[in-house]
Amino acid sequence: MRPCFFLFTAFLLSPFLGECQDRYSLLIENFDNNDNLWLLGDRAKTNARISSGLFYLESKNAKYNYSRRTERAFIRNHQDFEITLRIRQVKGDGTRGYGLEWGGNSLDNSFYEVWLRGDGHYSIDKFDDPTGSFTDYVPWTYSSAIRIDGFNDIRVRKIGAELTYYLNGELVHTMAFPGLMGSEVGFIAPPAGAVEVDFLHISLLNDPPAPVFDKVNVPAIHVLLVGIADYQNNENLSDLSFTINDVNALEAFYRSENGGGVSSGSLVVLRDEQATKQNILTEMRSLFIKARPKDMVVFYFSGHGALLGSRQPKALHLIPHDFDPNQDQTAIHHQEIEEIFDLSQADKKLWMMDACHSGGTLPQMKGLLLDHLASLVDKDIGIISSSGIGETSIEVSGLENGRGLFSYYLTDALVHNIDACDTDNNLVVAVLELFDYVKDNVKTVAWEKYRHRQTPTIGGKVNLQLPIAQVKLQ
Repeated sequence: MRPCFFLFTAFLLSPFLGECQDRYSLLIENFDNNDNLWLLGDRAKTNARISSGLFYLESKNAKYNYSRRTERAFIRNHQDFEITLRIRQVKGDGTRGYGLEWGGNSLDNSFYEVWLRGDGHYSIDKFDDPTGSFTDYVPWTYSSAIRIDGFNDIRVRKIGAELTYYLNGELVHTMAFPGLMGSEVGFIAPPAGAVEVDFLHISLLNDPPAPVFDKVNVPAIHVLLVGIADYQNNENLSDLSFTINDVNALEAFYRSENGGGVSSGSLVVLRDEQATKQNILTEMRSLFIKARPKDMVVFYFSGHGALLGSRQPKALHLIPHDFDPNQDQTAIHHQEIEEIFDLSQADKKLWMMDACHSGGTLPQMKGLLLDHLASLVDKDIGIISSSGIGETSIEVSGLENGRGLFSYYLTDALVHNIDACDTDNNLVVAVLELFDYVKDNVKTVAWEKYRHRQTPTIGGKVNLQLPIAQVKLQ
């Protein structure tokens, strides 16, 4: 986690607003060094460096802006605050926007933004990715206050219920404060262009920072991991080899900082004989029911799966340790899982399955997940499956100490190659970025090395920016 440095010093506000108030500096970033651990380096899509008291940020992509943000500025809705950024464009098309991001949350990809252009125009907007909403508070408008060739000061100030915007000391917009979506603050480079940032200052006005961070509003992650290699009725149902290795690897990830440092009370792992039908459903219900609206719940299953039932099409079932092949009701119907997901208040829900086919006598093994996805159109559950329609999921002895191919590349992405998954360079790996990495590797390796067709699938109703992991800075 990038540290923010807090300098709790009160002093009088400069008279440019014609009033005096106590100011408490949360962040004074003059880019004399990289003590705040900004992501630097020449990467595939960005180039970032700190030199001579300036932060240089370049976007190499002609279609997309790129930004750098502080992880937490610790401003809150009830506090008065001020954010000031001094920035200039040094490369690129003068009709493409650059500027300030603030009051947002990179995990949800939601921010307030102040844009400048080299032709003297500015714009103020809000982007809320989870709801898909965009609010244009001020469309592109010309202002003589903008310095075309020099540094521009962008200032956002909140006093009470009023929010004001200044460009180089000139008031350009006043509006009602709409509330924070998060507390992150950063700056944006234009597509195929670059900016230099002289400083970023964040202050509280009137009241000092609260001494204790409000943990009530911090999202939590609740995870249930199930791995079954040893089946009770293995005369009719073949055992698997490496599913325990799979859940062990995922457990280590979720306990790590990259995976959110999930606490023991929010991370349950069921292996082999622990993974009975009753235990799986009971632990899932107990764990997910305590989740709050901003939390994320994750269910991962590595074991057998099958299509069972007398109706056509047959229904997807997960096969627990104590499954009786002569009694379909001893399997876990997909609706039983979905009903527990529905009971959870969490607004971020992820279900991952690596159900391996190793010669068992069950009907066609899991991989037919898409057959029932139509029932999920109104459910906020993202589902990642290890294989596609008519395919099976393989285990490979040559990977580590033996792994399911899907689970291997899942944890390979999260633990060893997380930086490669972060294709938009925002330090957060979203579910679509993770899925693309896993799918490409599984599909290629399965065919080229084992002449096996296996293509992971993604479905359900899910925000594709759902955060899965953060990139660890070295």
